Amino acid sequence: MHKAAIVSLGCSRNLTDSEVILGYAHKAGFRVVDVDDSPDVLIVNTCAFIDAARKESIEAIAEAVRLKTGGSVKKVVVSGCLPQMYGKHPGSLPNGVDLVIGTSDLPAIGRHIRRLFTIRRAAASEISDKLDFIYSERSPRVLMTPPHYAFVKISEGCDNHCSYCVIPRLRGRFRSRSIRSVAREMEMLSADGRLKEVNLIGQDTTLFGMDRYGRAAFPELLNRLCRLENSVRWIRILYTHPAHYSDELISVIAGQPKICKYLDLPIQHINDRLLRSMNRRTTKKKIVGLISKLL
Repeated sequence: MHKAAIVSLGCSRNLTDSEVILGYAHKAGFRVVDVDDSPDVLIVNTCAFIDAARKESIEAIAEAVRLKTGGSVKKVVVSGCLPQMYGKHPGSLPNGVDLVIGTSDLPAIGRHIRRLFTIRRAAASEISDKLDFIYSERSPRVLMTPPHYAFVKISEGCDNHCSYCVIPRLRGRFRSRSIRSVAREMEMLSADGRLKEVNLIGQDTTLFGMDRYGRAAFPELLNRLCRLENSVRWIRILYTHPAHYSDELISVIAGQPKICKYLDLPIQHINDRLLRSMNRRTTKKKIVGLISKLL
């Protein structure tokens, strides 16, 4: 059985993608191992959000290629945001990469890495222009977190189009999972009784459901998750947007004991002129008012 390992860069949203990538690799017959266990295929799941992240990704790819040249690794695969940014002809990537996979092509990765060991060919790429993939509770997944906590991605992509942000280009339009899908995944993750904390993530968790249900359904999702009978003691909310809080959402957060009284609230700036130029869709007055209300 060939061995597969992954280097996961960037945010926790990328980490869930890495877990899904490993799930598809395992489904394709690969044994998941650590990077230092001489894997047959080493996957680098990249970040390209800012210049520093792109530089780190290039350095990680170069290191993977060095391991391949030295014989510790047989094949190098690059996935995620960096290939999506560079397109189907990623000439900026270091030489020696055997396969590049885009952000919406994760289900194909098992088939492609299996072919790396059965078909002799030049470097391949699978980078879709249509960015529509989002994993579900049915997607294979190998958790990389300790057993007591896990990340659950409730949405993918973004429609906010902040002027400084490349996420819509790399991840596509905002798209939510269904409430049922998220609840089912939480049940599956907590089935063995070890899971204590679930971290809900998405590019804008507060906008959950707007595309699917025609309304912001995040409060409904939170209530549903809090009613589940399982081992989870804490639900933590990450990646909220200050323009998308509602009184209903604040009430649910305040009233549900399972929801951590902790909010990841990227303000970015407090100057109205800069907020407008950043297309943050809020103002200093609204942000200060929101914080006062939350307190």
